[in-house]
Amino acid sequence: MTQKPIAASDKMKGKKRLESLQKARRKVRPDGLYLIKRHGGWFRPGAHGYTRKLGEAGTFTGTEALTYLDAEGVSLWPLVTVRAAALEEIVEMSAEMAGLTALLKLAYEQRST
Repeated sequence: MTQKPIAASDKMKGKKRLESLQKARRKVRPDGLYLIKRHGGWFRPGAHGYTRKLGEAGTFTGTEALTYLDAEGVSLWPLVTVRAAALEEIVEMSAEMAGLTALLKLAYEQRST
């Protein structure tokens, strides 16, 4: 079974928001590993800034991740949920590397003539 990202609703206020946060907190496994996303960017290791690149994202234990759950726009992504996205990024990077390799080969051949 694929797990979903864990987040509290940002649209709720007051008591409803608190209930949403409590529900989200119960889903977090303290010993689990999570990536943290906020407004489209992944937290870097140690929560030192953001990145759009999944490979540069930091991993956090459930206990660490819980400390950020209250912030607006934050979602916690169990590590297993990003498997498909990581594979997609690898495919894209491989295609880019193949294109760059072909350009370098062409440039080398041009230089040799």
